[in-house]
Amino acid sequence: MSNSWKSKSRFSKVRSELAQLEKQEFARAILPMLKLLDEGIHLTQEQGTFDTSGIDFCTEGVAERPRWAVQCKGFHVAEEELGEVQVRQCARSISTLKKSNCKPLRYTMVYNRRDRDRRFRDRVCSMLEPLQELDIQPELWSLDDLLVNVFNELERRLEIEASVAGNRIKEQLISHHGEIKSEIVDYIPFKLQKLTTDHTQFIVEDTQDPKNRGALDVLQESNGDHFHLILGDFGVGKTTLAERVALEVSLSDDRQHVLFIPAANLPASARGAKEVQFALMPVAAVLEKIEDAGRWIESILATVAANLLERNDSSIVLIVDGLDESQLLALPNGFAYLFDCLAPVRAAIILTMRLEFWERRRLEFEAAFTGRIGPGKPQGHRRRRGNVVTLELWNNRQIAEYIDLVSANRGGGVHLDVLSELKALVLDGGYHSLYGDIPRRPLFLKMLVDLVIDGGVKETGRVALFLGWIRMKTRRDIMAPRTGVGARIGIVDAREVADLTEEIAMNAMLLAAKDMWGRVKGKFF
Repeated sequence: MSNSWKSKSRFSKVRSELAQLEKQEFARAILPMLKLLDEGIHLTQEQGTFDTSGIDFCTEGVAERPRWAVQCKGFHVAEEELGEVQVRQCARSISTLKKSNCKPLRYTMVYNRRDRDRRFRDRVCSMLEPLQELDIQPELWSLDDLLVNVFNELERRLEIEASVAGNRIKEQLISHHGEIKSEIVDYIPFKLQKLTTDHTQFIVEDTQDPKNRGALDVLQESNGDHFHLILGDFGVGKTTLAERVALEVSLSDDRQHVLFIPAANLPASARGAKEVQFALMPVAAVLEKIEDAGRWIESILATVAANLLERNDSSIVLIVDGLDESQLLALPNGFAYLFDCLAPVRAAIILTMRLEFWERRRLEFEAAFTGRIGPGKPQGHRRRRGNVVTLELWNNRQIAEYIDLVSANRGGGVHLDVLSELKALVLDGGYHSLYGDIPRRPLFLKMLVDLVIDGGVKETGRVALFLGWIRMKTRRDIMAPRTGVGARIGIVDAREVADLTEEIAMNAMLLAAKDMWGRVKGKFF
């Protein structure tokens, strides 16, 4: 647990706001925070047994003894004016508790000031100490003590949710990538550049990896001082590579929590870093489990989320996939909003985007990341190193190796003949007359191989390839859904007509695709 929260601006702001509240207003304000520390705590009845026992909040307990009781002191005087009157108020509450029949296991007195007045604190602690003779564990909390406990608890909860999210992503990736061996990723052709940036410069220089490693190994060596970009044309495997990095990092170190965020899930608009941080970290999962969180807890949680990403020993690996698909980045200053959040991050970051998007908006990207534009103060104050990995089209050897891999995984069968025919076309370069450069893009190649297995080697273009593959997958799910682990569930009743259902599915997908498009300032996104 950390006391370093006191240096955070958000800590000071919340403390200042709470210090202005008095009496019952202060008590009501901190109740949600106390519930974070013990969800069973509740407000005692006005003028009830506990309320007349020097207790504002309490929990249920054992043998009629509350586990925890809290007395709030919302003083109206300034910090430097704490004196005899406030000491007497505390003394009355402690005396009332001693005389009552209520004997909590733990008793905390919380007051709405900092702990800078040692004389006041020492006098109240000396009055609390005799409660130990009644088998009560007493403690005095200033606003600093309360908020440090709240910040620590929210950090603990967010770390748990990050672990849960990371494990869920790992399970999904194992299921998704389990059928294809990872070796294929080692053959991805790519161009490597070194990235160096601080608040004054953004330098990208061509380089060669001295170890002659594959793209997966280069990206796996991410640490808190690395910021990586994966670039490439559509269909060359940017998302697949990013997923493989996420999977390998997760499998190699249980302490690392990989958060894989599609950029399309970022908020469509943002007033600043807070909204972006909420989308990058599993903040919503934490808030869902807090009843009546309130504005202070949400505000504190934003600071906690940022801190987890900015720590030198951060356990987070952040992968944001498909920046070119983000509605946020289609807006003016969209990059500024995103990098206002990312600039101070010390966790490993991997971003993927289409090469044309990078080339078109690189200057804006650089200006945003170095802090030369943005809604807040420049935050690109820290020198960073990383890699720019630009994926290139596959060559004939790599295409043939993929076909061999599919053949080996499928086992025997008639499809081996058509795959052998396709491989022969690849090796002698004859596939260009039928497919153009389609096989050189792994996403298209996977679709092509599926269609070849289904219908043989025949000429096709990109549009026909997409439509044919979608119809084939839809019909397969209708006629022969998988069973067992990772099964596809049949989407129709056996009595329904497959052709009609296929057309309905196609129309549904076309409507969904149309709904996913929009226009901002005359531009489609």
